[in-house]
Amino acid sequence: MIGKRHSEAEATSSGGFALDVVGVGALNLDYLSCSDTAADVCDGEVPLSARIAELIDDGHPAPEWGTEAAVDEAAVYAALEAVNPSALQTSLGGSAYNAISALAQMRLDLRLGYVGVAGRVPGPGLSALQQFETLGVDHSFVFRDDDHLCGICFAFTENGERTLLTHAGANAAMADHIDSAFDELVAYLATARVVHVTSFLDDRTPSRLLAVLQAVKQASPATLISFDPGHVWSHESPPEIEVMVALSDFLLLNHREFHELGKCTEQDTDDVVASRLLDRLSNPRGAVIVKRRSGIHAWRREESKILDDFYPQVVLADDEIEDATGAGDVFAAGLLAVLTADRLQIELGSLLGMTLARHKLRYVGSHGHGQLAGIAQNFIRTLDAARRTASQPTGVFIAHGHSPQWLAVKAFVEQRFGVPVYSFESHSWGSRPVTEALTEYLHRCGFAVCADRGGRHRRRTPGGAAERHSRNRPVSGASWLGPGIGPGRGRLRVGAGRRHVLGHLPAQRDPSGLLAAGQGAAEPRFRARLGAVRAYDVSRHPHSAVSARHGMAFNLVRVLGSPSEGVKCRI
Repeated sequence: MIGKRHSEAEATSSGGFALDVVGVGALNLDYLSCSDTAADVCDGEVPLSARIAELIDDGHPAPEWGTEAAVDEAAVYAALEAVNPSALQTSLGGSAYNAISALAQMRLDLRLGYVGVAGRVPGPGLSALQQFETLGVDHSFVFRDDDHLCGICFAFTENGERTLLTHAGANAAMADHIDSAFDELVAYLATARVVHVTSFLDDRTPSRLLAVLQAVKQASPATLISFDPGHVWSHESPPEIEVMVALSDFLLLNHREFHELGKCTEQDTDDVVASRLLDRLSNPRGAVIVKRRSGIHAWRREESKILDDFYPQVVLADDEIEDATGAGDVFAAGLLAVLTADRLQIELGSLLGMTLARHKLRYVGSHGHGQLAGIAQNFIRTLDAARRTASQPTGVFIAHGHSPQWLAVKAFVEQRFGVPVYSFESHSWGSRPVTEALTEYLHRCGFAVCADRGGRHRRRTPGGAAERHSRNRPVSGASWLGPGIGPGRGRLRVGAGRRHVLGHLPAQRDPSGLLAAGQGAAEPRFRARLGAVRAYDVSRHPHSAVSARHGMAFNLVRVLGSPSEGVKCRI
């Protein structure tokens, strides 16, 4: 059933794999409303989400806006009726389909395949099977179903929030097709280097798909599984999905899915959530990869330590974005390309090899080899150094104490700016030195926030007597001190007048984004210490947590930048 194109000779020539990447997922027809519908609403006109809710039959709850939602056929067609047809564009879609289509169009000579159900597409000119044929993607296990309409996904944006309303359609029959060709399907997937798995929204497919993936791993342990569960599977997380997570070698999530699948609480840092997810992966070398607007965050284990890397990107302005639907799938295609494309591996390997060779030329014998680990670790960061910008911080470090107020600041920065937030939590580092931990955190950041309401401590009065300070007294603030060690470097100090140095921010970071929070931060003597760095006092009402939080939010907007001055923020 696989066909002549995947012969034993091909498999032998490519390390035992006849295919490089096989996608497994739904096949949909996407209806895309690319503009922000809220911007198109005239005075007195009902927003699109409200119009859709009114058209949905009684007894059916309205979808959760701003997410992907599984809906019935009536709901998705009610949504299509509520929008101006001239504002819609159509294209073939589905998460795995988008990734495989993008891989094929890179022209990297990858051998690609797909597993899914191709239902009947309304209207002429669009056919997933025909598109696979054109792109050279093997579709031996794309089951044809002319009796049922294909899956339908309606995507629209309102007030900056993207909503996907998806009806499974013919994709709901995937479980039946798996059962009809179970052994053949397992044998087919076991010939792939990587199987890229995405969600199905019916109730029956998860258990049957899980059985297939377990059999594939047993038949071919070297086959890697890339798993992108999407919002519905991350939010509901049935038992079958938990086992799929365990089978995964690469777990791909967006920021919201990361928190949902990782069972994030208000007290959890991202490192804690990542550790929880890594514990659920069977492969000790597995990776959790989180897609953010500002870049990619990747976590993995190395012995007893958790290592994480952040790869920033230049954030597009809102008016430059035509359509965000499928951007995460195209990212997945890029990752899969590097994992499987010999051409890209040779290029990256050659660049790293030249970097190492240049280092070796400066040393006799192997005397310089002790530095090779550091060179290799910094290699990827060096590749994208040109894309870093000083105007948008790559990360925000929050210095905090026992007060939970800092969590409101963390949530605001992540949600409003899409920037990763770091804070020092001793339990995440085990026996590693504190200085090493702080240095590694601060190396990723171009911006720091002090959000500590302080703790009980004693100080000496002029008369020599000890004086106890209240736990509710805010700390004096945070300051940026320069030049520090090395040209262009500086040190972050918490507490005005204190000698407690947290670490060093790298020379290429712009220190102008430091927010000083705390009583006295706006005093002239404190401003003098800060020099050109902006300082704001967000604790003028120390007894009102709400006032302090809203002040912090407002000042963060002013420092980090926003589309409009004076934007109202609620946290």
